[in-house]
Amino acid sequence: MELSELATEYRISAAPLKERISVLQNQLKTAGMCEMERLRLRSRIDTLYTMYRQTLETAGYLERYYI
Repeated sequence: MELSELATEYRISAAPLKERISVLQNQLKTAGMCEMERLRLRSRIDTLYTMYRQTLETAGYLERYYI
């Protein structure tokens, strides 16, 4: 597998993370929760966002590796 193919795989794997973040953000806005549940959900969103960002950064790194 070439690095460009691997970068594409990373970008593809980032899409479900972004979708899940969107679902959880909507849940945060609409669901009636106590403050502790809201904090846990925010923490989960933050963790997923970090994973999403790192996945995209890795894809970019792989795309530019030989440049």
